[in-house]
Amino acid sequence: MTFRVTYEFALILMYVALLCQGVALNNDELLEMQSDQGRPQVFPMFLEQPKVNSYIIRGQPVQLTCEAAKSVKLLFVCSTDIGTSDQEQTSNRDPRTGLVSLITSINITKQHLEEFKRIRPGEAYNCRCTAWSSHGKVFGDTGYVHIAVMKKDFNREPLNRDIEKGFSTELMCKPPEGVPKPTVYWVKDNRRLVVEGNNMMYMTSDGKLMFTHVEISDTGNYTCVAENIVAERRSTVAELNVYVKGGWSEWSVWTTCDSKCGRGVQRRRRTCSSPKPEGTKGVPCAGNDIQSTDCSTMCVVDGGWGVWGPWAACSPECEKRRRRVCDNPAPKSDGLNCPGSPIEVANCTGGHCTAPLSTMTPSPGCYTASSITPDHYAVPSEPVNCGDYQLRSNGYDSGHCSQRKDNPAGAPSPYMTTELCDPEPPRPCEPIRPSERPESPLGGGLPGNVDPSCLAWGKVGHAGGRLCIPDSGVSLLIPEGAIPKGTTEEMFVAVSRDDRDRPRLATNETALSPVVLCGPHGLHFAKPVILSLGHCAHLQPNHWKISVATNDAHPDKPTRWTRQTLGEETINSTVYCQLDDKSCFLMLDQLSSRYGMVGTSHQQPASKLLRLAAFAAPARHGADYNVRVYCIDDTRDGFECVLDVEHRLGGRLLDHPRTLVYTDNAGSLCLQIEDIYPGWRSKLATHYQEIPFTHVWTGSQCTLHAAFTLEHLEHSVHLISCRVQVYQQSRSKDRQTIIVSDNLREPSDVMLQLQIRDGGSSCNSSGAHQANEGVVFRLPSHVKHKLCLWLDPPNLQGNDWRMLARQLQVDRYINYFATKSSPTEHILDLWEARNRDTTAVPELIHILDVMGRRDAGIYVEQELSQWDVVC
Repeated sequence: MTFRVTYEFALILMYVALLCQGVALNNDELLEMQSDQGRPQVFPMFLEQPKVNSYIIRGQPVQLTCEAAKSVKLLFVCSTDIGTSDQEQTSNRDPRTGLVSLITSINITKQHLEEFKRIRPGEAYNCRCTAWSSHGKVFGDTGYVHIAVMKKDFNREPLNRDIEKGFSTELMCKPPEGVPKPTVYWVKDNRRLVVEGNNMMYMTSDGKLMFTHVEISDTGNYTCVAENIVAERRSTVAELNVYVKGGWSEWSVWTTCDSKCGRGVQRRRRTCSSPKPEGTKGVPCAGNDIQSTDCSTMCVVDGGWGVWGPWAACSPECEKRRRRVCDNPAPKSDGLNCPGSPIEVANCTGGHCTAPLSTMTPSPGCYTASSITPDHYAVPSEPVNCGDYQLRSNGYDSGHCSQRKDNPAGAPSPYMTTELCDPEPPRPCEPIRPSERPESPLGGGLPGNVDPSCLAWGKVGHAGGRLCIPDSGVSLLIPEGAIPKGTTEEMFVAVSRDDRDRPRLATNETALSPVVLCGPHGLHFAKPVILSLGHCAHLQPNHWKISVATNDAHPDKPTRWTRQTLGEETINSTVYCQLDDKSCFLMLDQLSSRYGMVGTSHQQPASKLLRLAAFAAPARHGADYNVRVYCIDDTRDGFECVLDVEHRLGGRLLDHPRTLVYTDNAGSLCLQIEDIYPGWRSKLATHYQEIPFTHVWTGSQCTLHAAFTLEHLEHSVHLISCRVQVYQQSRSKDRQTIIVSDNLREPSDVMLQLQIRDGGSSCNSSGAHQANEGVVFRLPSHVKHKLCLWLDPPNLQGNDWRMLARQLQVDRYINYFATKSSPTEHILDLWEARNRDTTAVPELIHILDVMGRRDAGIYVEQELSQWDVVC
């Protein structure tokens, strides 16, 4: 028996087969099924379905609605049996298209969900709409029904906070559990807080309120609010107090002494305004705002003539004379001398004598105080008048002054009333000799962690001297007169490589110099000493904010670091820093225990200089070849530290060191090995390594390095070569290349030796190191003394000590020198520390010529040509 299967029947069979296989077709797929003749098959199409999630709120049932077109039957199928009678069904005709749709709705109650939960705990209650047509049925989307709840208590509530302005903080909040999950927002002083677009605060996904930089305006009462469709919950109120600790301003200048003559008092003031205390928790400044000190004003007394003495007997020339003395009163404290002549000559015969009157004339080489004026620079061939006024105003000792032999003490003269000063005779420079106790320098006064190989010490007296640590760029210059006459001090200077001696750095700070120890701790000087040390800052305008870090604690006590920022000095600052391209020079009136330089970016990202150096032990057949690439601060001591380490390891320098500019927040330091010679391969899975930015910028390792190990694959190959590229992550174009080349047969002939240094002898472990056994001071004391006499007094031409400071480029803070009794003397002391090469004196003479002080330049040149040791 045969029969013909119709197209419709075949289509139904195919649809049933798909359903048996678990394949469900959506509306669009069903409506697009067509016959060979293009006749469409009519399947239901959903117009409305329940939401994915619906909620029973406060016990009220939730109604689910479904609407489908082209359907002959429409029902909900839920997790629990719900009969047809519980579903409300209606129909609707679209007036525009005439299309008829069925609508069914059901009410899901709390009892439905609780019943289902008892049967199948852990599963969510759901309903799905099913629509039938003459050609089959279609399933709608599943909708889930939940009981909406909100617990009362917060899991974590915010707490009160007192925070200093400028710091970061957070207010914690963990909302109550709820269905649906509650949303969180914050209220400040009963007003909703808007955190979107605020760069100073943000809210995390778990509800915490984060402040990146609090301001006074952030002070207030904060409440965490959690809400969902059931309820709103509020946390307890947390009070945030932002405050500012008061800070003293700089002291004002001292007032003038309130006594015009004799003892008095002078005062200075400061205000609690740097910064001013703010906020309810603001802390006022501690201490007094007024400081007073005793003072005395010299009573200026102008000279007055005493009574005339009796007339002397008449001379053969028919003259008589009488004298008077300027002692009624005698001039004091720069008071004026008596006007007129101390000698009166008269005719013995009442005017009838005709012989000429004789007068006294000054002897050759006798200079009065009035002859030395600011605009007079001729070099006298005889001793120079160093009367009280000139000596006191320039701060010099008058110990070399003596009376003229032809003018006995007490003999009045109309031309010479002050003493004459014989200049101190020239003498060669006297370097400091090392201590004779190398095993226990300074009688055990050194800190226990000082490396003897990086130490210099010696006995220093009034003549001064210089302590220098070879190959480190560190030295201490003690000018003549810094230590009082008749006393000596055992002094030392050392470089510390102990991390405990380093200042603690903020996250944005970087160390720019080695840490230098000086002693004895707390020693005061009559004039500043100069500490020289290298730095690695890449100096550019407006890039750096550099500070001198000083630790005034005893070397064996816990560290107590303070900072003096360059450009913020006052006349009361204890340290003056002269910053050059590669070195800095600290002028110190008193020794603290430790010194160093730190810096941070200012208006633009700052950069420091790194020195890159590659080392390896001698290559051996059959052994791996280890290349160590050091990335250290570009200072002489930093490189010396690496050399000492490699010396102990038996390493050798593979290539000349390179210098890399490393910029703040510009990424990690990247090292990549490439072009490895055939027969060798890197043991690393990748040829690339990174040193994190913080390890380089704020790290404290003086031997920071990356290592590459090369494995010898073909033992017949004797050559080793490769390249190491070093660059900063975001500055990959500015890279340095280190060339590695070695020969297993002749390693010593192709390798650079460890003796490659910046110059000078190397440190060893024998104990003390003396800086320079030859020249200490370039200028003899009598030459420096004469220059001070000429350049200290200001003049109209302006070519005095101020121009000297500008020409020597030490005028960054000119007030430091202006407060000294002899500005020229301090400028020349600093010049001695900054200029240690043989061209220093010729350059100084040239500067004097440029200043228009050719007379001073000629004098220096002539005096030094006669000195047996040219300083």
